[in-house]
Amino acid sequence: MRFNTLASAALLGMFAVARPARAQFEGIITFSNTMTGPFKNAKMYIKGTSLRLQSPNQPGAMITTADGRVMTVMDERRMYMVLANRGGHATSTATFESLGKNEVIGGLPCSYYRVHDPGNLHDGTEACVTQALGYVGLGRGSTIGDLDAKQIHEHFPKGFFILKSSNAKGMLMTHVASVERTALSDDLFAPPAGYTEMKMPGTGAPRRP
Repeated sequence: MRFNTLASAALLGMFAVARPARAQFEGIITFSNTMTGPFKNAKMYIKGTSLRLQSPNQPGAMITTADGRVMTVMDERRMYMVLANRGGHATSTATFESLGKNEVIGGLPCSYYRVHDPGNLHDGTEACVTQALGYVGLGRGSTIGDLDAKQIHEHFPKGFFILKSSNAKGMLMTHVASVERTALSDDLFAPPAGYTEMKMPGTGAPRRP
């Protein structure tokens, strides 16, 4: 799976700094069928700082674990691969301009912002940001996609999650359909039993076929 970086901020929740003052969100966020691409009808399972993204349009799943690993699960091969340890360096100095518009999406209030990020992918994106969920799926000490976590926290002191976004060309990138608070099993955020790890090339172990 490949992910647009700002869409990842909404969908993968990658991956901010703040320690939420409120109880961390646990439940399922479902994305709309109005979207195009791999996130159409996708579900995001969230438990504290652990996250699982699963889409009917993509095989397997993407998982972010509480200890900071990002992995892809390949069901058809009964394998998984650890892609990275989250906590990369921010490469964007994007700022958020309030557009003075509000909406309720998926039962949650959000406010619209335009992203200013000259020369970079996010420039001109409009995003409806909710702070009602705290910092969903987010751990400490990392970036959100390529956005600076400290900067995000300063702009959005109560939380950050994008419920709807469109790029500068008006293409819908993110649209949440529903948010359900429910208890989730820890098994959702670990490689399935019996799956074999596929090592990344150059990590000292041969890549399995």
